[in-house]
Amino acid sequence: MHADNPLFRRGIVNRVRHHHFGTSLVHTPSDFGFHGGRPSHPDLLDHLAVDFGRHGHSLKRLHRLIVTSATYRQSSRPADGDPRGPEVDADSRLPWRGVRRGLEAKSLRDAMLAVSGKLDPLRGGPGYGDVAVAYIDGTTFYQPLDASPPRPC
Repeated sequence: MHADNPLFRRGIVNRVRHHHFGTSLVHTPSDFGFHGGRPSHPDLLDHLAVDFGRHGHSLKRLHRLIVTSATYRQSSRPADGDPRGPEVDADSRLPWRGVRRGLEAKSLRDAMLAVSGKLDPLRGGPGYGDVAVAYIDGTTFYQPLDASPPRPC
């Protein structure tokens, strides 16, 4: 697709927003055609697409624009949002509260290693051996490894 095509900009904006919010403005992020969904906020989609094109298709700027918005920074607790929100928008497609974002396993693991003092901040090098892997008859088995002795109580 050519960068001057408005569908290109709308598609990129929709996918980036989907990445940050877990839902996109167009319910079908890969289909803007005849069978695709209608945008929940067409004016917002157009504004972001025009802004994206006006600033040289800068993904860095688009990400920054989204994550610094008041909508992105909302609390995900329903009590902090509109009290009618769950009745009106059970699928959380409207921006009445923040979207819950899960933590990736590698980020959780790194956080636990950092708290325990076992995170090596240097890049590269050997990984942390937390499991032994065995392949038996096409099945993968994981055996947890306890590299540190138990602490006395």
